[in-house]
Amino acid sequence: MTRQKKQRRTTEMVILEKTPKKKERLTDPESYESRKQAALKKT
Repeated sequence: MTRQKKQRRTTEMVILEKTPKKKERLTDPESYESRKQAALKKT
């Protein structure tokens, strides 16, 4: 009995949503980038 090599199978292609640009992320007050900028200004 021989071992079979694992095969990478994708049932459907995963389409990633378009990520927001940095300016858009900075305008959102809850985003990581805007909170980081606020913390840097505070110190």
